[in-house]
Amino acid sequence: MGGRKMATDEENVYGLEENTQSRKESTRRLILVGRTGAGKSATGNSILGQRRFLSRLGATSVTRACTTGSRRWDKCHVEVVDTPDIFSSQVSKTDPGCEERGHCYLLSAPGPHALLLVTQLGRFTAQDQQAVRQLSHGAFSPSTWLLLNCVCSTSLSPVNRLSLLPLHLPERGQDRAQQPFLERMGGFQKGKYGTMAEGRSEDNLSAIPPALRIILVGKTGCGKSATGNSILGQPVFESKLRAQSVTRTCQVKTGTWNGRKVLVVDTPSIFESQADTQELYKNIGDCYLLSAPGPHVLLLVIQLGRFTAQDTVAIRKVKEVFGAGAMRHVVILFTHKEDLGGQALDDYVANTDNCSLKDLVRECERRYCAFNNWGSVEEQRQQQAELLAVIERLGREREGSFHSNDLFLDAQLLQRTGAGACQEDYRQYQAKVEWQVEKHKQELRENESNWAYKVLLRVKHLMLLHYEIFVFLLLCSILFFIIFLFIFHYI
Repeated sequence: MGGRKMATDEENVYGLEENTQSRKESTRRLILVGRTGAGKSATGNSILGQRRFLSRLGATSVTRACTTGSRRWDKCHVEVVDTPDIFSSQVSKTDPGCEERGHCYLLSAPGPHALLLVTQLGRFTAQDQQAVRQLSHGAFSPSTWLLLNCVCSTSLSPVNRLSLLPLHLPERGQDRAQQPFLERMGGFQKGKYGTMAEGRSEDNLSAIPPALRIILVGKTGCGKSATGNSILGQPVFESKLRAQSVTRTCQVKTGTWNGRKVLVVDTPSIFESQADTQELYKNIGDCYLLSAPGPHVLLLVIQLGRFTAQDTVAIRKVKEVFGAGAMRHVVILFTHKEDLGGQALDDYVANTDNCSLKDLVRECERRYCAFNNWGSVEEQRQQQAELLAVIERLGREREGSFHSNDLFLDAQLLQRTGAGACQEDYRQYQAKVEWQVEKHKQELRENESNWAYKVLLRVKHLMLLHYEIFVFLLLCSILFFIIFLFIFHYI
């Protein structure tokens, strides 16, 4: 599913950052759903006021893939997703891997404000009812559905909000006809995110902020579990001094910060220079499942004063596991803060002679703080406040989005299956885990090769700009080499 609208990998499935609209400009995301031939594409064109989607009479579906269009209406930015027949009983034949359905979720990330169930007036058929059943078992909330061109049917028990909103719009005056429709849609979701935000299918109308999801990453023995305990203010993760990793599997614990729920995922040794094994991929898959739809923060734990080659390997592994775009959500946390003495952390970072550490701090846009995991209760609270301040700054920079990718979507869909998931579902999910990690590795290799190529082009460019100087230096080098050989020969 590469090349689709993702959390800018960058960011992510339902964690997509809002496009480029200002915070003052609200966004409304709609998904057109319904059986083939119901008029979804024509309806989308009516909403957008232009022929954005291909629409014509045909015996088979004209729309083959999910597409999106947008327009401005008053101060509102409207995004419309047109869909093929992906919510019918035939989807197992037309889209066996549910890739197009996943594409639909990605294009509407972080979630639609309304689903537009399009039917023909007076022709609500068994196919329409099947589409409703598919939607009610999917990732969308029935409370966000709108029914277009249809009178409410008593057989539609899953739908608890139906609206008779016919869209027989004339060529002129469409804005006036669309106004009540858009206002009705805007009444459903008042938050920034739509129905799939935070991976929930219930209404997102409360003022309670979503859970803050944090994944602890770093090499074995750096203090991830102890850091998780400090963040949550209680010893929920096993943490002790050992030669080998104490944490064997991914674990998740929750707590509260200033009234906001915090979810922390502790990780085993999946960021080491070890061979790729089934156990490794299983742990990676579990990490995705526990943090779906994606982390707001990847907390890179490093021991103060001991940034080694193992840490460098761990950083690369983070990129291989989550994608290079994950670094946009990384916060560095130095453990053993007590080793600073009276020195300020900023001074330590500025004066370090470790070039790799300086590069890392620059890549993370100077997002860092330090913890003494064995400090007093008051010190722990102060540290929590400092970390929260860094995370809030990151949240402002990313406009509240979180990191995500295709695999987080698969993880969330598997979560929604719940007890209904069979062994085959998990097997397919694990195969996707391996494929995603290999994809990230390939992307890293391509980026590195492109970087080397760019360096060579830069050198060539400089040579052409300063041709005379280059020739002079080349002649000097040749002359020096000849003199060296002459002296060496007679000595």
